[in-house]
Amino acid sequence: MGCSIKSEPSESEPSGVGPAPPRPVLPEGLAKLPLRQRLRAIQQFISSFEYNYTPETYFNVRKKRPLKRIVDTGRQIIRDALPIKCVEAVFLALLLTSGLDIDRIPLGFKTAVDGQEFRHIVLVVRNGGRYGALGISRRKELMFKDLVFNSLAAIVTDFKQSYERWWHTVLKIRVGLPVEHDAHSQNQICWRYLLLKVSSRPWEECCTALDLHASCASKLWDKWVVSQAKLAQSSKQETSASSLRKGRVSPDSEPDGSGCPVLSDGPVIRSAGKGSVLRRSKRSSHSGKRKGCGLLSVKSAPDLVEIGLAAESATESRSDKAAESLTETRSQTGDAKRGELPGVEMDSSKMILISESRTGSPIKDEESSESDSDAPSSPSAKVSY
Repeated sequence: MGCSIKSEPSESEPSGVGPAPPRPVLPEGLAKLPLRQRLRAIQQFISSFEYNYTPETYFNVRKKRPLKRIVDTGRQIIRDALPIKCVEAVFLALLLTSGLDIDRIPLGFKTAVDGQEFRHIVLVVRNGGRYGALGISRRKELMFKDLVFNSLAAIVTDFKQSYERWWHTVLKIRVGLPVEHDAHSQNQICWRYLLLKVSSRPWEECCTALDLHASCASKLWDKWVVSQAKLAQSSKQETSASSLRKGRVSPDSEPDGSGCPVLSDGPVIRSAGKGSVLRRSKRSSHSGKRKGCGLLSVKSAPDLVEIGLAAESATESRSDKAAESLTETRSQTGDAKRGELPGVEMDSSKMILISESRTGSPIKDEESSESDSDAPSSPSAKVSY
C-alpha cells in the first residue's frame, strides 16, 4: 500500500505565501507603434498594475502640483510597482503620453449608488477629431476607451451609460483643460474648468456644453495660463506688501554691518530682545489698548525708529542721573581720592565710561545694560514686528 509524502516548504518560499505578482513591463518598441496601437499598449501597461482596494495610497496623489512633480510621481509608480487607483493611473498616462501628437484632457465623475458617493477620473485623449480615454478601474467599462469617438460628448455619454449598467447615477461631470507636453513645466494642471450638474439639467444641454468646451479648450488653456501667471504675480505682491506692513522694512533695504535692516530713509531699526519695548508692542495687538500698562501700538516704520531712539535716550538719561548723583555724593563726603567712596568700591574704568555717557556715547557697562529691560538688545537678535 502506497503512501503520499508531503514535501516541506523550502526556506526561500514561506508556507501560505503565493508567488509574487509579475512586475509591469513596458512593451518593447513602443515608440515605433502607430498612435492608436501605442495608446492600447500604454493602457495594457497601466492595467497590468494591481488595483489598490484599500483606502490607503502608496504615492502622493495631490493634484495641485506642478506638472513636473506629477510626472515624477508617475516615474516613482513605475519604479515601485505598487497597487494604484484611478488618480495614479492618470499620472502614469500623463507620463507615457508626453510628446505624442494628442490633446490630453482630465475627465472626472461623481456618482451615487445606494446612498454612497463615488469619484472617478480618467484621461481623455484627442487626435484628429477622434476621442479616447486612458485609466484604471475595477470595471473595465470605466477605464479604457478606444480612439473611435467623434466628439467629447459622445465619449462622456458612453461613460454615463457604463455607469448606469452598474446602477450608478451620475451626479456631476468635471472637465479640465488640455495638459501641456513639457514634462519639466512648473505650471499646474487645470483639472476642473467645466462643471456639469447632470442631475439638475437635461442631458442634451450637457452634451452641447461639452462640445462647446472641446471646441475652445486650447484657447481657454492659453488664457488660463496667463491668468494664473497674473494671479501668482499679484499674490506675490500682496505677500510682499503684507510683509512690509508687518515689518516696516523697505523692499530695497539692506542690512548694515551690525546686521540690522536699514530703512531707505537712513535710520537703523534696533533689534529687540526679550522684555524690550518692541516685544511688548507685539503683545499689545492681543491685549488691546490699556492705560498705564506700558503697551505700545506700532503702526509705521518711523514709530519703530522713534521707539528705538526713545529707549536709547532713556538709557542715557538714567546714566546721566546716576553720574550726577554719584558726583553729589562725592562732593558731600569730600572723598574724591582715586574715585573711592566710603563703603563703595569703584573702578576707574567705570568712572571713565560714566563720564563718556554724558557726551552721548553708548554705555559699555555690561551689568547696567543687562539690568535695563527697556534697553535694546544686541544687533544680532531678530527684530520682532
